Amino acid sequence: MAGKSRFLVPRNDVARQVLTIRELLRRNKRLILTIMLLAICSTICHGSDLEVKVRLLPEHSGAVVPVSVKLDAPVPDPGLYCLRDASRGKRLPFQYDRSVETIEFMVDVPEITKPVTRVFRLTPGAPAPGDGVRVRNTADKSLVVEEGDKRVLVYNYGSLLPQGLHRNYRRSCYIHPVFGPRGESLTDDFPADHYHHRGIAVMWTHVIVGGRDYDLWGLSGIKPRFSKVLAMEDGPVYSLLRVNDGWYTDEGNRVVDETWTVKTYRSGEHGRIVDFDILLKAVGEPVTLRSSDRGYGGFNVRFAPREDTVVFSEKGEVPADADKESYLWNDLSAKFKGADAISGLAVFDNPGNVRHPQPWTNRRYGLLNPAPAAIERLTITADQPLRLRYRVWIHKGDVNAGKVAQAYRAYVNPPVVETKGDK
Repeated sequence: MAGKSRFLVPRNDVARQVLTIRELLRRNKRLILTIMLLAICSTICHGSDLEVKVRLLPEHSGAVVPVSVKLDAPVPDPGLYCLRDASRGKRLPFQYDRSVETIEFMVDVPEITKPVTRVFRLTPGAPAPGDGVRVRNTADKSLVVEEGDKRVLVYNYGSLLPQGLHRNYRRSCYIHPVFGPRGESLTDDFPADHYHHRGIAVMWTHVIVGGRDYDLWGLSGIKPRFSKVLAMEDGPVYSLLRVNDGWYTDEGNRVVDETWTVKTYRSGEHGRIVDFDILLKAVGEPVTLRSSDRGYGGFNVRFAPREDTVVFSEKGEVPADADKESYLWNDLSAKFKGADAISGLAVFDNPGNVRHPQPWTNRRYGLLNPAPAAIERLTITADQPLRLRYRVWIHKGDVNAGKVAQAYRAYVNPPVVETKGDK
């Protein structure tokens, strides 16, 4: 018995050791979980780094291009990975969308005269540092999109009316201001020449429901009314804002359900992309949308006070007002109030839009308006909604310095992407 007892631990000592181990686990829980996660990630990633090849074309020179890559397997924790430009060794921010298993990042296309293939690799490591893009809900009933400490745009869901104006001009559910590369305001609201104009908004002069004709453009008999925020997402590459509102007649009837999805990307060397996806669905009976005789109606941008205004399209300079003229894109560049240099904003018509290339109604006092119902009216129902997609390109300099034509070509004919690896 004495011999055996030398190899036995007294019960009270065993208990003390068990308590010590439990205390160690309790105190270092986060450290142990991190070590376990790293071990799992190392096992998953070993020999299976993702390689992405992006073929850039000379026609994209100077543009900033979003690149989206579909993954074959989920990423356990994107904070444990880095995306690196293989040719330059530089880390790039990337954003992981777990709902569709994709990563997205931005490529600034250099000035090139022949096609170039850039290689990027997603590997375990520290992600690239830098400010991301976020959406912030403010106390004054607006949603502000920011990159770092700089405001990019503001979506107004609260009802706005400056003191001294008639109550008919009260409005909500539109974007203003939109800020330029140097913080200057590019858009206007309640301008003295047209009080009903409002930043970036969807407006029609004729909304016909049940035989009655309402004016959403002039806010007569019908107005948008905010419903709810459907999604707010921040990230290192883009922010996503999805909001819903209704068009209500003065009789209190909700006749159209409107949903905006606004995807705001981080800025590139020459500018910033903001993608708009707008869905209009009739509530109850069909709704007919018709423009005015001069073509007003649809997606509108009203510009802020400025000087040295120049309007360009893919056809060249647009020296005068345009009524129902078909364009692929239009750009307005100028020296805006408060800025010491020229900047601009372009609107690109998506090839999938109805009646592409759409007719436009533009005004040199500061209005760009792709107007799909300018020539022929549109009717929407609950089963046949209207989807409108546009890319807004906010850029430095004029149409040439801002690489507007290149940015449009990258939008409609993006670079070819190939992947290699097990991700």
